[in-house]
Amino acid sequence: MSFIFLPVALLFSLIGIASFAFWVWMLFDCLSRKEEDFPNRSSNEKLIWTLVIIFASAPGALVYLFMVRLNASRDKLAATDGDLGRKE
Repeated sequence: MSFIFLPVALLFSLIGIASFAFWVWMLFDCLSRKEEDFPNRSSNEKLIWTLVIIFASAPGALVYLFMVRLNASRDKLAATDGDLGRKE
């Protein structure tokens, strides 16, 4: 019976470590991002997202990833891409 428990415990340990590392990465990204890089550009948005990430843990970090980080990356890519693919 202990042979079954060991892989399951190892799997949950790895998931927990990966979740914590992801949470720290999103928290660092939020704290290092400029105020004008957030979608709504309000004065309290950085504080609100920091609190969401801290209190909601990994689910809050996942929401931040999709709502702020990926949208900012997509906007930045669209701004730098410009008319490179067009032929006139």
